[in-house]
Amino acid sequence: MIELFKILLFSKLVLLTPSPISIMESVSLPCEPTISAINSGGHIEIDVTTMMEAYSGLGVTKRMNALSGAFPQGAIIVTLINEKDGKTVTLNKLSHSVGSETSSVILMALDGVPTGVEFSKAEVKTEIPLEGVSVSWVNHIK
Repeated sequence: MIELFKILLFSKLVLLTPSPISIMESVSLPCEPTISAINSGGHIEIDVTTMMEAYSGLGVTKRMNALSGAFPQGAIIVTLINEKDGKTVTLNKLSHSVGSETSSVILMALDGVPTGVEFSKAEVKTEIPLEGVSVSWVNHIK
Protein backbone atom coordinates (compact mmCIF):
# COMPACT_ATOMS: atom_id res chain seq x y z
CA MET A 1 0.00 0.00 0.00
CA ILE A 2 2.84 2.41 0.85
CA GLU A 3 4.45 1.73 -2.54
CA LEU A 4 1.20 2.66 -4.28
CA PHE A 5 1.13 6.01 -2.47
CA LYS A 6 4.79 6.64 -3.42
CA ILE A 7 3.96 5.98 -7.05
CA LEU A 8 0.87 8.20 -6.98
CA LEU A 9 2.66 11.05 -5.23
CA PHE A 10 6.18 10.95 -6.63
CA SER A 11 6.29 9.15 -9.95
CA LYS A 12 6.59 11.13 -13.11
CA LEU A 13 8.07 11.06 -16.55
CA VAL A 14 11.43 12.81 -17.05
CA LEU A 15 12.30 13.69 -20.61
CA LEU A 16 16.00 12.95 -21.18
CA THR A 17 15.94 14.42 -24.68
CA PRO A 18 14.31 17.89 -24.76
CA SER A 19 13.75 17.50 -28.51
CA PRO A 20 13.68 14.42 -30.76
CA ILE A 21 17.09 12.98 -31.61
CA SER A 22 18.60 10.39 -33.91
CA ILE A 23 20.76 7.57 -32.55
CA MET A 24 22.76 5.68 -35.13
CA GLU A 25 24.72 3.34 -32.81
CA SER A 26 25.03 4.86 -29.36
CA VAL A 27 24.57 8.05 -27.38
CA SER A 28 25.29 9.13 -23.83
CA LEU A 29 22.48 11.20 -22.31
CA PRO A 30 23.07 13.27 -19.17
CA CYS A 31 20.35 12.92 -16.55
CA GLU A 32 19.82 16.41 -15.20
CA PRO A 33 18.47 16.30 -12.62
CA THR A 34 19.63 12.82 -11.67
CA ILE A 35 17.07 10.03 -11.92
CA SER A 36 16.23 7.31 -9.40
CA ALA A 37 13.62 4.61 -8.99
CA ILE A 38 10.88 4.67 -6.36
CA ASN A 39 10.42 0.95 -7.01
CA SER A 40 12.10 -1.68 -9.17
CA GLY A 41 9.76 -0.92 -12.08
CA GLY A 42 11.63 2.19 -13.22
CA HIS A 43 12.24 2.08 -16.96
CA ILE A 44 13.28 3.96 -20.07
CA GLU A 45 10.66 4.71 -22.70
CA ILE A 46 11.69 5.54 -26.26
CA ASP A 47 8.95 7.20 -28.31
CA VAL A 48 9.31 5.80 -31.84
CA THR A 49 6.01 7.18 -33.16
CA THR A 50 7.64 9.02 -36.09
CA MET A 51 9.41 5.83 -37.17
CA MET A 52 6.13 3.89 -37.15
CA GLU A 53 3.92 6.42 -38.97
CA ALA A 54 3.19 3.93 -41.79
CA TYR A 55 1.28 1.79 -39.26
CA SER A 56 -0.64 4.61 -37.53
CA GLY A 57 -4.03 3.77 -39.03
CA LEU A 58 -3.91 0.08 -38.14
CA GLY A 59 -5.40 -1.65 -35.13
CA VAL A 60 -3.54 -2.29 -31.89
CA THR A 61 -2.57 -5.89 -32.71
CA LYS A 62 -1.10 -5.01 -36.11
CA ARG A 63 0.76 -2.03 -34.64
CA MET A 64 2.17 -4.18 -31.83
CA ASN A 65 3.26 -6.81 -34.36
CA ALA A 66 4.94 -4.11 -36.45
CA LEU A 67 6.75 -2.78 -33.36
CA SER A 68 7.90 -6.28 -32.40
CA GLY A 69 9.26 -6.83 -35.88
CA ALA A 70 11.00 -3.46 -36.07
CA PHE A 71 12.46 -3.58 -32.54
CA PRO A 72 13.22 -7.18 -31.52
CA GLN A 73 14.56 -8.25 -28.13
CA GLY A 74 18.21 -7.21 -27.77
CA ALA A 75 18.12 -4.52 -30.48
CA ILE A 76 18.35 -1.68 -27.93
CA ILE A 77 20.12 -1.67 -24.57
CA VAL A 78 20.31 1.18 -22.06
CA THR A 79 22.83 1.39 -19.23
CA LEU A 80 22.08 3.71 -16.32
CA ILE A 81 25.24 5.00 -14.66
CA ASN A 82 25.96 6.59 -11.29
CA GLU A 83 29.12 8.52 -12.10
CA LYS A 84 29.98 9.10 -8.42
CA ASP A 85 30.36 5.44 -7.40
CA GLY A 86 30.40 3.71 -10.80
CA LYS A 87 27.24 1.69 -10.11
CA THR A 88 25.47 0.63 -13.30
CA VAL A 89 22.19 -1.02 -14.20
CA THR A 90 21.53 -2.55 -17.60
CA LEU A 91 18.04 -2.22 -19.06
CA ASN A 92 17.87 -4.98 -21.66
CA LYS A 93 14.36 -6.38 -21.31
CA LEU A 94 12.56 -4.82 -24.27
CA SER A 95 8.80 -4.51 -24.61
CA HIS A 96 6.44 -2.45 -26.73
CA SER A 97 3.57 -0.08 -26.12
CA VAL A 98 1.00 1.63 -28.33
CA GLY A 99 -1.43 4.39 -27.50
CA SER A 100 -4.12 5.96 -29.63
CA GLU A 101 -1.48 8.00 -31.47
CA THR A 102 1.86 6.80 -30.05
CA SER A 103 4.27 3.89 -30.38
CA SER A 104 7.00 3.25 -27.81
CA VAL A 105 9.77 0.85 -26.91
CA ILE A 106 10.13 0.17 -23.18
CA LEU A 107 13.44 -0.97 -21.64
CA MET A 108 13.53 -2.52 -18.16
CA ALA A 109 16.12 -4.28 -16.03
CA LEU A 110 15.65 -8.06 -15.76
CA ASP A 111 15.99 -7.90 -11.97
CA GLY A 112 14.50 -4.42 -11.61
CA VAL A 113 16.16 -1.08 -10.97
CA PRO A 114 17.55 -0.64 -7.44
CA THR A 115 15.93 2.08 -5.36
CA GLY A 116 17.92 4.81 -3.68
CA VAL A 117 20.55 5.08 -6.44
CA GLU A 118 20.95 8.40 -8.26
CA PHE A 119 21.82 7.88 -11.93
CA SER A 120 23.53 10.76 -13.73
CA LYS A 121 23.87 9.28 -17.21
CA ALA A 122 21.99 6.93 -19.55
CA GLU A 123 23.91 5.25 -22.36
CA VAL A 124 21.73 4.03 -25.22
CA LYS A 125 23.14 1.44 -27.64
CA THR A 126 21.13 0.35 -30.64
CA GLU A 127 21.54 -2.08 -33.53
CA ILE A 128 18.74 -0.25 -35.37
CA PRO A 129 19.15 3.41 -36.36
CA LEU A 130 16.64 5.43 -34.34
CA GLU A 131 15.44 8.62 -36.02
CA GLY A 132 13.32 11.38 -34.49
CA VAL A 133 12.91 9.63 -31.14
CA SER A 134 12.40 10.98 -27.62
CA VAL A 135 13.90 9.21 -24.61
CA SER A 136 12.23 9.40 -21.19
CA TRP A 137 12.69 7.96 -17.71
CA VAL A 138 9.51 6.77 -16.04
CA ASN A 139 9.12 6.22 -12.25
CA HIS A 140 11.24 9.02 -10.83
CA ILE A 141 11.48 10.57 -7.40
CA LYS A 142 13.14 13.87 -6.51
